[in-house]
Amino acid sequence: MREGNSNSLGSHLELSSTEGTRRNLRNDLLVAADSITNTMSSLVKELHSAEEEDEEETEKLQNGKDRG
Repeated sequence: MREGNSNSLGSHLELSSTEGTRRNLRNDLLVAADSITNTMSSLVKELHSAEEEDEEETEKLQNGKDRG
């Protein structure tokens, strides 16, 4: 009977270890996804900012041509 209990305990510990590993992996993936999302958001903001600067520069050039 003790041997059966020992095997049961070993199986339980192995299952707990597997669940812990899965939980850690899931958390690591969530952190990575958040990082990617934040990076993409920053890149999009930068892109929009550069587009606005280009539009302003184009308007200035066109206004200068209209005056000249």
